[in-house]
Amino acid sequence: MGCNMSPALVRSVGFVLIWGAALVGALSIADWPGNWGHGVCGLWGCGPPLQTLVACHLSWLVFLVPPALWGRVLLHARQRAIVGWLAIGGSAVGLLGVAVYEWMTWWIAASDWQREFFWNRVGFSIVTQIDLPFLELLVAGIVMVWLQLQSSRSASRLVSIERLAMRRSRDGAPAVSAADSVECCDSPEP
Repeated sequence: MGCNMSPALVRSVGFVLIWGAALVGALSIADWPGNWGHGVCGLWGCGPPLQTLVACHLSWLVFLVPPALWGRVLLHARQRAIVGWLAIGGSAVGLLGVAVYEWMTWWIAASDWQREFFWNRVGFSIVTQIDLPFLELLVAGIVMVWLQLQSSRSASRLVSIERLAMRRSRDGAPAVSAADSVECCDSPEP
């Protein structure tokens, strides 16, 4: 008696296990030995140790990007585009919200000299913002839109190849013109 598991189930379980291991690995960076220092310190503030910051941002990427890639399988091209643009838009609104918040709080308390470093402060706040993954959501959205563009480009090539085949069968001409080969394959035949 053997176990009858479908290949799709095995792939899904394997994906989840690898995804979980990658997430644990990303979070474990915070415990790596050595002192990476405080790379985000300056007049605008001082952030957490660099290992912790890298671990948190990388774990958000590991958490968000694989589902974005998996969206290629689960979602239609239009849905991928909508989800991708929503993620990019949500990220942009969040990043703008951080800038507005810093302007309403930090700018008021800062001296004239410190105000010259306002955008450094905004960057500092964005980089040290690990509770809400604005940067990682932006990356996931870009991945979704890129996947949609790749699939639409592939679909347009398929349509071009189908048009070429219909033209050849209709005309009874086996030869392919240079214009057809550029349309079909993006490079003229020699």
